Amino acid sequence: MPDLTLRPWTSADAAPLLAAATMSPDLDRQFGGALPIDLAAAGRLIATALPFDDVNRNWAIVVDGTPVGNVGLSAIETRHGAAWAHYWLSAPARGNGHAARALAAVAAWAFGEGLHRLELGHRVENPASCAVARRAGFRAEGIEREKLRYGDERFDVETHARLASDPDPGLAPVPFSVEGEPPVESSAALSHTVPPGTLHHVELRTIDLSAAMTSWGWILGELGYEPFQDWPDGRSWMRGDTYLVLERAPRDGDHDRRDAGLSHLAFHAGSRADVDRLWATALAHGWRHLYADRHPFAGGADVYAAFLENDERFKIELVADDERLIGAADTTTTLA
Repeated sequence: MPDLTLRPWTSADAAPLLAAATMSPDLDRQFGGALPIDLAAAGRLIATALPFDDVNRNWAIVVDGTPVGNVGLSAIETRHGAAWAHYWLSAPARGNGHAARALAAVAAWAFGEGLHRLELGHRVENPASCAVARRAGFRAEGIEREKLRYGDERFDVETHARLASDPDPGLAPVPFSVEGEPPVESSAALSHTVPPGTLHHVELRTIDLSAAMTSWGWILGELGYEPFQDWPDGRSWMRGDTYLVLERAPRDGDHDRRDAGLSHLAFHAGSRADVDRLWATALAHGWRHLYADRHPFAGGADVYAAFLENDERFKIELVADDERLIGAADTTTTLA
């Protein structure tokens, strides 16, 4: 079972929040029509829309160390002992019961703090959100007609509530904390600016996800990428401001880098010794050598690099940075 915890959001969570938003365009409504498009915007969203104070409490839903969603209470008031509950998950994290367990855990905490009634609502055509509420012990109470408007369309909302006296839903408990770094406008994440033109992410499609994981998982780990998200049809890895997605292709078909389209991916790989090590060990991890007769200068006399290909004929180039002469590569070299 994945390691599931809850904690307040911090400024260090800008990158995973951005990735969650990028992979889940349907969260646009959750963010008020303002999905973050870069790390600075994600940092601002944490500081302004995911606060942790006396009136609003937001917990990051953290799976295996990575925030993949949010569960929170807003409009907390003590006179009547009530609050409004809300939650969301990134698309790859859905379908595993995380939201229901998180919501039940927050409800238990709220009742322990003296609140008596928690309310929530969802659009009537969102059965997944309804299922989360019901599994967490929130009973349906009625329909509010045309309560929400998105664009020119209005939507009915089904409301749910759970009382402190209602039965516990019996879901597995979730460890969580109420201590954390307060998101402040001066945080490093808010001042971080990614230069225009920096590669945001690469998404690759594979016929055999399990087999592709062998080759891509190994090389990305060797290059310093960290596992980021995991869902039934894909995986992703992140390093710095860039992440790579490997996803099962929805249609059959073979990749051929010689056709029009993507030729290959080239990675900075460290020193010559690093390139040599990766070249020597790649065969045991789902890659085969390309242009061995011209290695390590297959790309030109000024570029020390290793070229590899996996079973689906995806090609990568591993470039030795300490030997690469910027702008001096032999651009006349053509490799199939």
